[in-house]
Amino acid sequence: MVKSFPNKLVLFLSLTFFMTWGLGWGAMAIFHIPLTSSIGNVMHIFSGLSPTIAAIMYLEDKSLSGLKTFLFSIKRNSWQYLILFSVLLLLVFSLSSVGISGRFSNSLILILLI
Repeated sequence: MVKSFPNKLVLFLSLTFFMTWGLGWGAMAIFHIPLTSSIGNVMHIFSGLSPTIAAIMYLEDKSLSGLKTFLFSIKRNSWQYLILFSVLLLLVFSLSSVGISGRFSNSLILILLI
């Protein structure tokens, strides 16, 4: 039986929130683990990857071939979206870096991001 989309979405979001904040950041705060320690780095990476882990957990076909099909199935003309999001990501990273952001005023950066 296939669950409805809102139920899957709520389960995905709750699992992602629990993994990110409960197991990652929350555990670091409760146990006073600094981010600069090796266990702190591992927990930080786990917190960052928790949406990906939760998405894989909620796939219909959880086998390795199902994951490969999900990742590499390409729809027609979807490469344009990949290029668009890659350029936007590069723009955000370059504008937020220390070297470039000091050259522009804050209002100009906000206008460019909008």
